[in-house]
Amino acid sequence: MAIKDSVTLHQITPHLHPFAKKFILKDTTTNTILYTCNVINRKNSIGLISTPIFFSEQGIIMYPTHEYVLELTTNSTLEEPQDMMASLFLFFYDKEMDLKIKTYYHEN
Repeated sequence: MAIKDSVTLHQITPHLHPFAKKFILKDTTTNTILYTCNVINRKNSIGLISTPIFFSEQGIIMYPTHEYVLELTTNSTLEEPQDMMASLFLFFYDKEMDLKIKTYYHEN
C-alpha cells in the first residue's frame, strides 16, 4: 500500500468468491493481524453465507513506514481447479474531505 501519511482505517468490506475460508489484513512490520474475515461457505452447494465486515469509530491507525499484506486461505471442495479472487475495500478517515464538509455546512 502506498500510504503517504498515517491514516485511520474505519471500515473494511470484503469481496470474496466461493471456497474462501479466511481473509486477513496483516501489518508485517509489527506482525499484527489488523482484520480477519472468517468466511462461512454453504455446505451442500456452492456459495458464501457470510463475509463479515469490520467497522470501528475509533479506527486503526496505519503507518507509511509499515508493510501490509493480504492473505487469503481457500478450500475448494471440487475436483477441478477453480479460479479464485478476493479484494478488500478499505475506508479511511479523510481530513481534507472532513474540512470541506464542515466548511460547507458552516457556510450554509
